[in-house]
Amino acid sequence: MAFTVTYDGNGSDGGSVPVDPNSPYNAGDTVSVLPAGSMTKAGAVFAYWNTKPDGSGDFHGWPQDTSFKMPAANVVLYAQWFVTTSLTNGGATPHYKFAYDSTLQSSGLEPGRTNTLIQKARPITASWRPTGSRASRRVGRRRSRSM
Repeated sequence: MAFTVTYDGNGSDGGSVPVDPNSPYNAGDTVSVLPAGSMTKAGAVFAYWNTKPDGSGDFHGWPQDTSFKMPAANVVLYAQWFVTTSLTNGGATPHYKFAYDSTLQSSGLEPGRTNTLIQKARPITASWRPTGSRASRRVGRRRSRSM
């Protein structure tokens, strides 16, 4: 008996979900997990696939699990998203772009934890200056005049 692997955008709002050209599979076959392809979601970046829409199932995707053995049942892989919802300045700092796993919103952990990281990163990135560059050597050099 053959079993299918289906990909679900789980809230995606653009592009299209990948379609596995090798599906259906026999139980025990190796399934290569597909990338997100052209699928998009406003305010989010694709993170990984999961067997449950809320992220509580089995993780599948780069870098940890890029293939799995097909069980004796159909498999639906749901997109999981890194989001910037409710982050300070949309998660952007001068040098970094922050996002968090959308499955952590319901726990109450996010977005508070990531906003704390953003606040701690701001003073570091604001005062950061490359070392060893011609510009930083010039800043430390003083001219002396002889009269």
